[in-house]
Amino acid sequence: MSTGYPSPYNAKYIALTQAMIIGFSLVNSFYPKYFIEFYVLYFVVFLAISGVMMYRSNPMLRDRKYISEAIKSRTIYEEKNVDQLIQSDQDYMKQMMAQASKSMKMLGLYVLFLIVVYLVYSQGINRIQSEPAIRDNALLRFAVFIAVYEIMYLSSFLLYRRGGLASLAGSMVMAPRSYRITEKGIVSTDQSRTVLHLTHLKESEVQVNRDKKYIEIVPRGNGRSMPFRLRLYSNDVDKVSELVNRIKRLASREEERK
Repeated sequence: MSTGYPSPYNAKYIALTQAMIIGFSLVNSFYPKYFIEFYVLYFVVFLAISGVMMYRSNPMLRDRKYISEAIKSRTIYEEKNVDQLIQSDQDYMKQMMAQASKSMKMLGLYVLFLIVVYLVYSQGINRIQSEPAIRDNALLRFAVFIAVYEIMYLSSFLLYRRGGLASLAGSMVMAPRSYRITEKGIVSTDQSRTVLHLTHLKESEVQVNRDKKYIEIVPRGNGRSMPFRLRLYSNDVDKVSELVNRIKRLASREEERK
């Protein structure tokens, strides 16, 4: 399931990171006067490649024509305000608080990580390079920079893993407070701006919880599947479930015709 951001577990992302580590180490060791220029180049290239990876991995960004089609198609059902139902679901509220707490924890850890990186890079690197044996040997400097950058990379990787960002992305639940079901998808009408075309619903499972009055659409595939779980609260969950399953079947029929 994709969040839209490049995952550090992605093989292409790892390869890109390793290439940049080698590039930075080469510049630091053999062409230090060009470090600023190289850093600017790195920043531009990294943003461009990350943007492309984000665009390809997140159907909400990639499939703009489908999103527009879902929004413009005829409305067959509408919930104008289910805030009371959401507030009464204590399990969901606890889950949202846990997600917010985990996000704040990750933010704090990354700020601390950046401070440590700055101190290590600004103080430690200078001391290492001042050693005569390293200062006069470019290959040895290259090995030192490789080691330092790899330690930084592995530290950020472990931080991502231990901080729980991967599990947070995999369990993300969106619950719009108002929404429309159209002939071509589901469109939230609150500030979340969530839009799913029937194509994104094709590889999904519809789970019904009548006690708490919601259905939950859970992605069960890759490719054009949803990048999160979508929960639709309603006083008529059977009606919502029937309509969502109807547009799912329509997606399957359209796929068969292709």
